[in-house]
Amino acid sequence: MMLLDKKIRLFSRQRGYLLLLLLFTILQVEGQRVETPFVPVTRPAVGSVFDWDPNNLGEDDEFYRSRVPLQPRISSSVRANSHSTANDDRRLVWWCPMGDRAGDVKGSVRTTYSLPRPTFEIDAFSMWQYLEAHGAAAAVQGTFAGAAIDQAHRHGVKVLANHFTNWDVPLKRGEENNYSSIFWTRLAEKNDKGEFLYVDHMLDFFQHYGYDGMAFNMEGKDMNKHPGWAADIQDFFVELHKKAKNRGMDILTFWYDAQSNEGQLSFRQLQLDDTNSNWFDKGGTVMNGVFLSYDWSDSRLRNSVATAEGFGRSSYDVYAGMLLDERGLWGGDSRRGRPNPNVGWHDIAKHPVSISWWGGHHYNNVYGTHVRKGSGSDLEKQNRYQHLLEQIYSGGNRNPSDTPP
Repeated sequence: MMLLDKKIRLFSRQRGYLLLLLLFTILQVEGQRVETPFVPVTRPAVGSVFDWDPNNLGEDDEFYRSRVPLQPRISSSVRANSHSTANDDRRLVWWCPMGDRAGDVKGSVRTTYSLPRPTFEIDAFSMWQYLEAHGAAAAVQGTFAGAAIDQAHRHGVKVLANHFTNWDVPLKRGEENNYSSIFWTRLAEKNDKGEFLYVDHMLDFFQHYGYDGMAFNMEGKDMNKHPGWAADIQDFFVELHKKAKNRGMDILTFWYDAQSNEGQLSFRQLQLDDTNSNWFDKGGTVMNGVFLSYDWSDSRLRNSVATAEGFGRSSYDVYAGMLLDERGLWGGDSRRGRPNPNVGWHDIAKHPVSISWWGGHHYNNVYGTHVRKGSGSDLEKQNRYQHLLEQIYSGGNRNPSDTPP
């Protein structure tokens, strides 16, 4: 019996050692996993919404799909700041990248963008309560991480897919070897019945990934050399909104103003008027919001308000563009000739318009310029980033009832 007891105790000790060894091995493996952030190998869509095939998805497609529906915003008649004169109808779109495109692996489609990672070296944006929508700028269509969309949706913030046609790119209708020409050609294509071919396809794309619409940075040239092309695209968006409504989808489309009604590249207007309003409304909604390029002025905001209201639309569908760079937030007359950032903000305060911020092609400039390139540990950088976000959005006191004058 004593011999049996010794064997049992020995077995128990050995089993304990084995369990400790197993636990140590697991922790060691997990620690090794934390050292290198996970980056999916493939993108679910390459280049365009029109490359997306629901029957032929990339192996990592699930990492880019949202699982959280857009939640209702919490509102209250009681203001945190009793002295606030803010208008609740004014909206803010953060049309900036999330993540770090500079983290791309050379020669590969892999990218960090908005993917979660187990380190503090990440764009952990936290000011969701101030946004109407996140523009997901610089993320190729379908490459904004599902986890990031989920986070926005939990706060009632819409997330927009993006299309960028870069400055001065020549466009030719029907051309098949130019990414931007292909995109805008597809939008205008119709069947023999005169019905647009890709309206349902685009709505299916939104629903698959959880996008709430799309933003368009259209700075290409020569569309006007193809009569009717711009008009067909505008009609496509009118139909897109009609079908979205029929499908119970509340989508948001957003347009950077750099085109005339006919599709001529132009920044001359810098306001919403009869030279560019077909991209806003055309007997129906073309775009929910128009982003005025940065050199607007007090009088141009006034004219834009009148144009929007002339369509029976809210003037808050006009967004005064603000440029976020190393100098701060700039827009209107303050950007050129009047080096005083307060001028633009004072002009906005006088008019019933909304605001959109642009700032960075590879990462948002708050994170990139002031944090990513800074010194210190990843945790110190993250703390600095959060403090800067607080300064920009609420004055830096971490208390919305205690804002700067």
